[in-house]
Amino acid sequence: DFVFTGLRRIVGVDTAVFAVRFGLSLADAFPHVPGLVRDGLLEWAGERLRLSAQGLRFADTVAATFV
Repeated sequence: DFVFTGLRRIVGVDTAVFAVRFGLSLADAFPHVPGLVRDGLLEWAGERLRLSAQGLRFADTVAATFV
């Protein structure tokens, strides 16, 4: 829910907060993230992971990969 909800916000998911809260990195918890970034659906903004402009068009589909 943390990532699913965070991606629905323009600012995205704070990966540092995720790591503190869950005790592991977002990349370790969700190894498919680099593929979504490579496909242009997610992008990094500092320590935040957010939907890209293209990803916003497919927000439900992208968010569902984190459930």
